[in-house]
Amino acid sequence: MNFLRNLAQSKAAIFILFNVLIAGIGFVNFSLLAHYYSQDFFGNWVAFIAGASFFEMLRTGLIQSAVIHFSTDKSESIKNAYQHVAFWVGVVISFVVSVSVFTIENLFSISSTFENANALHLFFELFPVFYLVSFPRSFILWIWQGERRFSNYFIIQLITFGLFGIYLLLEIFRFDFNFQPQDIYLFTHALGSIVGLTFLRKSIFKFQLFSGLKIKELCSFGGYSMGTQLLINLLKTSDVLMIGYFAGPVSLALYSVPLKLTEVYDLLTRSLATNLYPQLISAYKNKKYSLFKAFLKRNIKMGTIVFLLISVIVAVFAKQAITLLGGEKFSNTLLIIYIFLITRLADPFNRFCGVALEALQKPMANFYRYGLMLLLNVALNYLVLVSGLSLEWVALVNILISITGIVSGYYYLKKVGVNLNTSKLKKYEEERSILKRVA
Repeated sequence: MNFLRNLAQSKAAIFILFNVLIAGIGFVNFSLLAHYYSQDFFGNWVAFIAGASFFEMLRTGLIQSAVIHFSTDKSESIKNAYQHVAFWVGVVISFVVSVSVFTIENLFSISSTFENANALHLFFELFPVFYLVSFPRSFILWIWQGERRFSNYFIIQLITFGLFGIYLLLEIFRFDFNFQPQDIYLFTHALGSIVGLTFLRKSIFKFQLFSGLKIKELCSFGGYSMGTQLLINLLKTSDVLMIGYFAGPVSLALYSVPLKLTEVYDLLTRSLATNLYPQLISAYKNKKYSLFKAFLKRNIKMGTIVFLLISVIVAVFAKQAITLLGGEKFSNTLLIIYIFLITRLADPFNRFCGVALEALQKPMANFYRYGLMLLLNVALNYLVLVSGLSLEWVALVNILISITGIVSGYYYLKKVGVNLNTSKLKKYEEERSILKRVA
């Protein structure tokens, strides 16, 4: 048992390492785009990535966890049946979203109607095709994560982002390919999708596996968890989208460089949350409530200390880091990075509170938490941007949102019986629903 546990832990460590390497390649690609392309193009690129990431979360939230849940430890035939249904549900979602975005742009010409909305030009131009083309690649990555085939996962990620990085380097060295970065980005994702279709051919093209019941199972599994993931993603991208719309691509580029420097926090938070979640579930199901709270408090404390150390190091070398990532033209964003470093100290508490609520089978509470944070973020950013205030004020809004997350997280945990200020953990059982209790 200890051997199997250690093996599982080592696989998790390998997966984290793979993600760090891919994130490093992404960091280099981001830096090359920031350094060697115009701020106008770079702003368009950031808006495209932000928009694509949001809509990717739509199909990820609904499909990924469900297909892994229903196909794990099942026979090959059952596994193929669920993969078949999940794949075509994803195709339908991808098609509907792509057609909707294409139709909206052609009917209303959003990317050219408003003066500052040209930061969305690349998104409306590329996204409808990209969203369809990239789906098989995303789907096979979900399957491989569920099957813990991390080597395959890493290879396809390396192909996608590595080839794109090679193109950028060659383009910088004045090789004239007569292609734009967005063309190569689409090509590398299409290449990954071809690989995915090859591996999935035994399940997705067997239409006799189609089942209405399995569709219902898959779509009902996500529930509030899917909504929460969408809210989290939109909370991260709303700043970018609103700056692109109200302030234009140059302001968006200036804001995105310090934002990129803090992405390491997201990677660490996801890794810590992945390890914490099964511990909390096990403690809750085995009625070890004091252990549940001990796990939660320990991870919040450890995460906050680690983030504080990282923030101090980044703050000391912030100017050099900004120059390295974006060049001297982004040197006036130093104050923004300092504000972000303060904001990120709240990430462990906010994220782990959400993980705890999910483990306690109260995803509705976590959904409402992030809904409140998103509404407040959009409202405050709107007031800041229409008032013509600087980007530093947009960054300051994030501090208020983080405080809101801390207060609401503490409040909802206490409502379900987890008081982080006491030594006892009360079990929430036959009380009224969270929605009624907080109304």
